[in-house]
Amino acid sequence: MSQSAAHVACIKSGYDGLAVLSTRERQDSAIKILDRISVPHWLGGFDRGPTPGGKVHWDNTPLKSSLHDAFDPPWHVLSGQPNDCDGPNSEECIFIGPKGAWFDFACAPKTPQEAIDASENQKAQLRVTAGPEIEWIEGSKRKIEYNVHPLCGMVVKKKARDVPVSGGINSVAEEDMKEEEEMDSVDLDAAASTCSTCIRRMSCEFNIV
Repeated sequence: MSQSAAHVACIKSGYDGLAVLSTRERQDSAIKILDRISVPHWLGGFDRGPTPGGKVHWDNTPLKSSLHDAFDPPWHVLSGQPNDCDGPNSEECIFIGPKGAWFDFACAPKTPQEAIDASENQKAQLRVTAGPEIEWIEGSKRKIEYNVHPLCGMVVKKKARDVPVSGGINSVAEEDMKEEEEMDSVDLDAAASTCSTCIRRMSCEFNIV
C-alpha cells in the first residue's frame, strides 16, 4: 500500500489522515502499539532536506511551520536511516517500525528486481523488493518483506478541568472548554487492542482518548 493510499484510507475511516507523532507521548503510544502487532505502519510525515534527508515535516511542504522539532527523530540507526537507498530523494515518506524506530522509504511499493551479475554475497543486498525488508527482532538475522499499513490519526479528547467553586463543590468552568486540546489519560491497552483487530482490514486506528 502506498503512503497516499494509506492516507486516503484513514480519511475514509473518519480521521484527518495518517498519524502525526509530533509529541513524545504520541511516539510512546505508537511504540506500544507496534510492540503488540509487529508490522510497519505509515506515518503522516515526509523526509526532507538534502540526501540522505533527516528533516521531518508533518505535511508535504518545506514550510518551517510543519517541521518536526519536538524531539530528535528516532531513526533506525542499525540500517543507516535515513538513507535514500535508491538515490537522491528516492525515499521521502516515513514509516514506523521495530521499537518505534523511523525509516525513510519510497512513497509507493517499489518495482521488484532481482540482482543481476552479482556474487552470491551481493545478491541479497542488491535485490529490490516491493516493500521494506526488516529484521524485526534485532539479532535474529531474519529479514522479512513487509507491507506497510496505515497508522491512522490521533483522536485527542478535549478535557474539561474541575474548577473549585464556593461551597467546596467542583464544577466544569465553561471558559476551560475553549479551543485548546489537552492530552487526557491514555488508554494504551485499549488502543493496542483496537489496532490489533483492525490490522486485518489493512488500516489501523491510533486512538488517544
